[in-house]
Amino acid sequence: MKRRTLHMLARYAMLVAVTVVFLFPVYWLFAISF
Repeated sequence: MKRRTLHMLARYAMLVAVTVVFLFPVYWLFAISF
């Protein structure tokens, strides 16, 4: 695997992780409210 591809994958994984961390509490609070 090329270094550039690995860097892109790491960046994408980081973005997904950040998105999950931000959206999960919002979804959880929404589920609790209703």
